[in-house]
Amino acid sequence: MNRLPSCRPVLLAGIAGLLFSGCVGLHTIPGSTALQLSVDVSDPIVMYKQDHALQYARGTHIFLTEVSSNRIGATYFPGGEGLSGLAAIPWPMYADHGITNWVFGNPYTWAEPFTSSPPASIEQGVGYADFTLGIFFAPAHLPDGRRVQFSSWSNIRNGMTRQMIFTENDGATWKGPFESRYVFPETWTNTPGLLVAERPSVVTSDGTIYQAIYGGTNHLPPFSTYLYKSTDGGFTFSYVSTIAGPSDVPRSTDGPCEPAIIALSDTEFVCVMRTGARAGTAGISLNATADLMYESRTTDAGLTWKKRFISVPGVMPRLLRVSNGILVLGTGRPGNRLYFSLDDGRSWGGEINLTPIHQVMTSGYVDMLEIAPGRLFVTYDIVNASLTRFWLNEPKRYNAMMAVTIDVKRRF
Repeated sequence: MNRLPSCRPVLLAGIAGLLFSGCVGLHTIPGSTALQLSVDVSDPIVMYKQDHALQYARGTHIFLTEVSSNRIGATYFPGGEGLSGLAAIPWPMYADHGITNWVFGNPYTWAEPFTSSPPASIEQGVGYADFTLGIFFAPAHLPDGRRVQFSSWSNIRNGMTRQMIFTENDGATWKGPFESRYVFPETWTNTPGLLVAERPSVVTSDGTIYQAIYGGTNHLPPFSTYLYKSTDGGFTFSYVSTIAGPSDVPRSTDGPCEPAIIALSDTEFVCVMRTGARAGTAGISLNATADLMYESRTTDAGLTWKKRFISVPGVMPRLLRVSNGILVLGTGRPGNRLYFSLDDGRSWGGEINLTPIHQVMTSGYVDMLEIAPGRLFVTYDIVNASLTRFWLNEPKRYNAMMAVTIDVKRRF
């Protein structure tokens, strides 16, 4: 692991401030939220970097998972934005006992030999097809100690099932993969051809797993986002309700999709969703700009929802409730950004820009984990960018998987 030079931790509190910190970019904490928050951002961490001249847009769209209490796993696109191709870098990565030693390789120890397609790891230069980014998604930590994880999607071709793995000994060994089946209501006549769930699941005190999952006919927009639940540890999921549909966001290009859901109690959930992108600004580009995101909130475990747009544009939102009660929202396009809420997501403020807006190419996919009380590990990617802000000659440009740690707490 490498750390960037000339970067200092930044303490952002009080009135709005403007501070530059290497390739982390511009940090601002405007508004009243700033007066109540202490936010300390570390030097940037380079998880992996590659000369941009060698390949384009490799190691983007990072997703994190807790393989165990001591191991973090990361999945990502190893060969561009496609689901097939040639791996420009190995896949996946993991780090033990913190965030300081990222290595390529399979992060799981299997109780039985792993026999599945796609494979558990991919070497650099190896071709791959039907790539699903592995079984890293919608993680759930159950009250009995089990950890459960899933592949990213299910589709009609495989009977609307996805792969599932679980551990009963805090990641010492993992079992699977098993089939996890998603059951549509019998009254549905136009069922989605594909269901996708990537962000962490919600787990209630009785062990029920809830997932916000999106799909569309033939997996084409406009999408809808649904709530599904499992009472058997993730083997079977049944439909609960539609969290939001195209009619809720009639001017959007995508419909509500890429949902992030979080539980405030056993019955109150908040879900934030992507809705689309401004014309000509999708994907990895300097001008990438998403539309405003959409929020649905339930106080009866998903039976009914109150809905609204929030004043934050973005893609692939990530919601995290810090152990001190602060809610954090991560998103991107433009840039890679974090927002904070002190009222359970009813308002968002205290924006932090991890990369300079419209100055660094990025997928805009932000992920994060709480690695210690009040300390977040936040990942993002950069494409065709310098790793230092100051230079005498034209700088060398990299594609890189990046991270920072952020300490966040209430001031009063």
